[in-house]
Amino acid sequence: MKILFYIITLTLLLVIVVNTVIALAHNHNLVKNYTHHPEAYDYKEAIIDGSINVKEVEKLFPSIETLPGYNLTNVISTPVTIRYYYAIGDLSPAYVINKGKRIHVRKTSNSLSVKVGYGLDSMPSDIAGWRIAYPFTTDTGSISNELLYVKMDELFDVARSWVNTNKYLVQQGQQMRLTKNKTIRRLTLLVDHRLYDSGVYLSPDLFIPVFPVSSLILTALAILAAGTWVFLRAAKK
Repeated sequence: MKILFYIITLTLLLVIVVNTVIALAHNHNLVKNYTHHPEAYDYKEAIIDGSINVKEVEKLFPSIETLPGYNLTNVISTPVTIRYYYAIGDLSPAYVINKGKRIHVRKTSNSLSVKVGYGLDSMPSDIAGWRIAYPFTTDTGSISNELLYVKMDELFDVARSWVNTNKYLVQQGQQMRLTKNKTIRRLTLLVDHRLYDSGVYLSPDLFIPVFPVSSLILTALAILAAGTWVFLRAAKK
């Protein structure tokens, strides 16, 4: 029994170390491989001034292309309440889409093209975890034409529900050698990747947390297993 807890502790610690190394390597390469285009739209300054020109960002994307021969389920019930704010740090939201409300995930139905700023195609802010977006259109026609701030985690939850509803999205991710979770993350950060590849802006949301919540949970389990192992060893003596 003691050996079992010993093995569990070492395994958990190894997983934590591996995940930390992967995150550090990813973040290092992200900075190392980024090249700012000197003549690019000054996105960072626009964020600071609160004066983003969406049309300038749209220039980085190709025209809308639909998906021939495949129908995506575009309208889903949001799995979480989505709160939009005028500014990061506001206590009261400016616009709310309640959990269970039917929303249009894509501005253009049956298309995977990017509609900069709308819904999942949100834009990065200068603070990790906060996005700039136009709220999703609801099935009842409710719409907000203001660019607002929204938490990335809430958009992740919507993306996850959308992917679960459309198996084709999972298949597309697999063709790109992406896991389901990475496919969800990619769909939520499409604008960030294009800004990065175009030398416009290095989004803080592209970085992987070095010590995420999952690592905290694994650490707690490792401490618990180690404590149990020490207790059993002491009890035997």
